[in-house]
Amino acid sequence: MSVYAPLEYRLAQTKQNALTLSFEEIEALLGRKLPQSAYDERIRRQWWANTDTHVQAKAWLKAGRKAKLNPARNEVTFVKEQTEAGVEGAHLSLAALTPAARSLVERTCQERGVDLGTAVALLLNETARSRNEAFLDRMDRSRSRSTYSSVSSVDLIREDRDGR
Repeated sequence: MSVYAPLEYRLAQTKQNALTLSFEEIEALLGRKLPQSAYDERIRRQWWANTDTHVQAKAWLKAGRKAKLNPARNEVTFVKEQTEAGVEGAHLSLAALTPAARSLVERTCQERGVDLGTAVALLLNETARSRNEAFLDRMDRSRSRSTYSSVSSVDLIREDRDGR
């Protein structure tokens, strides 16, 4: 059994998307001090790296988490790693997204404290709303040039939208 099994267990049991623990809280879980390399300013980023070649990182990676070090506060935030989402039969793989899109989805998860599926839904809804507003603005501009109807199509679209 790994020295870091208690940390893995704690992280696996946590329902929150992100859990921040101080070094002291981690040491209390482990029942021992962290090695000096976890504290050392020159190498601590490597010690807290999310690579499965390190025994300590395997603990949080097995629990489906990534570590984000806050060196100024000697604490680490373990963020739930989400790679896929299913939404009513739809399936999304983050690997299929561009790096910029993946980063946007991951930031939305963290900033809003939601799961991957909810973050994607929020982003899609925001995009759809923005595109609809742009469409209505274009229609407003073209309405003054149209001579085919006395009723504005923009007004009809807005009336339909507001009636929902």
